[in-house]
Amino acid sequence: MPYYKIARSFLIVLSFLLWKPLAAQVSTNVQALQFGDVQSGESDSLWLIISGPSEGKWEIENFFGPVFSLSDSMAPANGTAPDSILVYFSPVQNLEYQGVLVIRHRAPFASDVLAVIELSGNGRLNDPYYAATFNLSEEALKVKLKDLIDGHVSLGYNSARNEMFMKIDNKKVNGQGASQNTLEGVYTGKQAVGYSSRSDAQNRFNFNTEHTYPQGQFNKAEPMRSDLHHLFPTKVYANSERGSKPFGVVKSPSWQEGGSKSSNSLFEPRDQQKGPTARAMLYFLVRYKNYNGYVSNKDQKVLIDWARNFPPTAADKRRNNDIFKVQKNRNPFVDHPEFLDRIHNFIGLSVAPENYSYGLSSGELLLRVSAGSSQRLFALVNNGNVPVQISQVSSVAGRLQVDSFDALAAPGEAAVFYLSWNLNSAVLTDTLLLDLDNGAMLEIPVSVVLELGIGRPESSDISIYPVPASDYLEVRSRKPLERYLIAGADGRPLSSGLLSGKNERVSVKDLPQGFYVIRLSGKGFSFSRPLIIAR
Repeated sequence: MPYYKIARSFLIVLSFLLWKPLAAQVSTNVQALQFGDVQSGESDSLWLIISGPSEGKWEIENFFGPVFSLSDSMAPANGTAPDSILVYFSPVQNLEYQGVLVIRHRAPFASDVLAVIELSGNGRLNDPYYAATFNLSEEALKVKLKDLIDGHVSLGYNSARNEMFMKIDNKKVNGQGASQNTLEGVYTGKQAVGYSSRSDAQNRFNFNTEHTYPQGQFNKAEPMRSDLHHLFPTKVYANSERGSKPFGVVKSPSWQEGGSKSSNSLFEPRDQQKGPTARAMLYFLVRYKNYNGYVSNKDQKVLIDWARNFPPTAADKRRNNDIFKVQKNRNPFVDHPEFLDRIHNFIGLSVAPENYSYGLSSGELLLRVSAGSSQRLFALVNNGNVPVQISQVSSVAGRLQVDSFDALAAPGEAAVFYLSWNLNSAVLTDTLLLDLDNGAMLEIPVSVVLELGIGRPESSDISIYPVPASDYLEVRSRKPLERYLIAGADGRPLSSGLLSGKNERVSVKDLPQGFYVIRLSGKGFSFSRPLIIAR
């Protein structure tokens, strides 16, 4: 089909769009979704109902997944029937959670329109023992955990070892299925099978008791010496090889057996024991203290990594329960490994690393020129853990007006900006500037699209020719013209300038052939119509 015929068909369609009014706002059934209490590891959902323009594309951005998440798909926008979407809350910790959903709608010849939905919910543990840890982190959580596990029933060293050898780590008794009394050395994997008592296992099978935190560091004092949470059965020679060496990654071993390795300065347990060893050490540091500075910062990083990378097994959990029966206290890092995410320092004052992080509702603003000021929203979402302060908001050229803005975005919240356009400006681009308290300056490009359907003048008031145009447009008007703007078919401005009379020539030679919209305006009136450039 010849180009001019395609152009004529497009002209008819575009003329229809030109005078069709477009909805320009997004509305929701709520401004906030409050989930209340939800058990950690469980999920709850609420409906969010959205309505708005029938044309265009919906976009929903979630800055806080996967704790807050959305249903897999969203129905296309429909101007008459609201769109519904499920928002899920799936807490992983017993914490207060806050978040933000940013809802955008984009359509040709219209502004991006925005809605901000606040999200909140509480994660709760179905575990009364740890109820008092709700919403605590870092040093406050360490102190509370010490309160919970302090003052346990101290059995004394002989009784504690008897419990460990004959019950807690005896595979015949502890649910691991042995047909006779069986112990396994935690470092080598070698077993004592068929022993009759602790002394029999010690004397006939060469077993003894490993103090994960070396007892020489606390002078064999009670209750540390008999605390079962850091005692394990081991072969005597493996226990001697470990000695008082700190735990770490051994790269050049001088001794190794069963997966465990040792050097002159470090001891590395086999993979099966890395998690239990790390959790025993972290328990000890919280329950007691870092005696003699035994654990260095480098050491604790290794322990935290092992605790995370080798999570508690069913046997670890059973052991924790069996110790609780006799000692009346628990190892929190076996029950709730997620507490590791909330404590960053076990050997000194624990403070969360600062996470200064944020997201923008859009990396580019698209506004819509109208006969009256039309206010638009923009949002900065704080998805870090420290407040984000906005010290100043402005625009480069002053064409974009900042009507109001929130000076602070707390963690999990959004700072909202209300913006409008200076209608006296002939140039329809600008840059929004945000000065943040960390010294950063954000630059957000702003452009303006044509307002369509603003009142059609009499056909004889303004004429534009030739149609299609090639290099120039001749414009004739009964009223003086002040400015023009040419936009692409999507409404984005490509060329603009000032006019000063009733008869004007506008150059289009720098625009490729295609379909456009031209907007002409003067004092008290404006006029938009399709434009075709063909060569």
